[in-house]
Amino acid sequence: MPFIEDVEAAAERYQFEMARRVVSQAQFFMEKKLRAMSLLAVDIVEADLLRKKVELIEKKFLERQPDFLKVNLVPGQLALDEYFLGPVLEIDGEKAVAIKTPVAGSDFDLEGEVLLREVVAVFRSEKVGKLGKIIVIDNQGNVIFGHHPDPALGEVVSVTVQVPNVGWLVTVEDPVVEAWINKYRAINLALILMLVGLAFVVILVINYRKLLGIALREKQLGQAKSEYISLMTHQLRTPLASAKWNLKTLLDGDWGPLTKKQKKFLERGYESNEEMIGLVDNLLQITRIEEGRFGYKFVRADLVKLLEKTINSLRPQARSSKVVLFFRRPIEKIPQLYLDTEKITMAFVNLIDNAIRYNKPQGKVEVGMARWNKGVRVWVKDTGVGIPGGQLHKLFSKFFRAENVVRQQVRGFGLGLYIVKNIVERHGGRVEVESKEGTGSTFTIILPIK
Repeated sequence: MPFIEDVEAAAERYQFEMARRVVSQAQFFMEKKLRAMSLLAVDIVEADLLRKKVELIEKKFLERQPDFLKVNLVPGQLALDEYFLGPVLEIDGEKAVAIKTPVAGSDFDLEGEVLLREVVAVFRSEKVGKLGKIIVIDNQGNVIFGHHPDPALGEVVSVTVQVPNVGWLVTVEDPVVEAWINKYRAINLALILMLVGLAFVVILVINYRKLLGIALREKQLGQAKSEYISLMTHQLRTPLASAKWNLKTLLDGDWGPLTKKQKKFLERGYESNEEMIGLVDNLLQITRIEEGRFGYKFVRADLVKLLEKTINSLRPQARSSKVVLFFRRPIEKIPQLYLDTEKITMAFVNLIDNAIRYNKPQGKVEVGMARWNKGVRVWVKDTGVGIPGGQLHKLFSKFFRAENVVRQQVRGFGLGLYIVKNIVERHGGRVEVESKEGTGSTFTIILPIK
């Protein structure tokens, strides 16, 4: 007989997947609207902010985008890479939000009001059993969609997930009574199968080949998925590399001088292209890890020199971020270790890069090394934003980013630490982390001496 904890755990797993699906739909909706606003801002800049031209451009934009109720220029308050999303409004009986984005090269922001009818329709299409509900609220507690289940149904199992970069919260609630109904159905089925155990064994034998075929099919699908991702990332990398070369030649002045405004736009395009190349490279590495093709070449190497070289390569990044980066060299002599120098360098770069990017202005990053029992301990300690205690267990998962980092809109894809963990474990080591939100984090890699 199942315990109540088993029932609730099963319900939570189902609800979490449902919430994640709703979150992805909400994020896609907001990204689409922000992209439309950004394109409008570019058109306005190209019109040299002339009032009559801007009014005409805004009018045409509203005709093309019926979900937008209005758009207009307001005095600038946002930094170049920021955007503002207001609380939910009620306009003529419909939900709407205010969005504000900066207009590059000007002292203005672009503000618009957009109806949420499109994303609300998507929320409405999602179903949680017969009694469960989906509730979506903004970061000030205003209800965007849904309501809680009827209190008369008793205790509910609840899961809440945040929409990245938006601040909305998606909650999926399902009364425990419904979860128990489903569990009892499973129990009854199990009892029936026990009573006809012999028949069940016969059926299983008869269907063995079919079950084997299904398992083989699932394996082939997994392999096809990995091959598709690998092919896709290879195909993406070629045009991205070409775009990088073209942008670089323009920025270097090979095709003539640029105006200040042109150079600013090209630099933003170059940075975005670099981020995409980084994402594609990470996806390639992850695909190779999961397929067992992340080839390792182990040699005897001096870890102190390797780490020092890595730190020196990241000093320009630290200076531009106004972060002090220093190396605490080991007191004892460190023997050479059996390493894949390329892969372990990749792990160090990921940890130090994170410590710089998620730090505070005038912050510090300390990289140190020391003997530890029968191994070597390497630590990366920062004075950055830290990680919420309740999220530490998810830290090395693919695509995971802590809520406080998402709120601060620091760019990243949540793949680096997953790669770090795989590399270190392949070297026979382990990764540990200590962190306190608002104070900083310490990541420690422990490698064996072989």
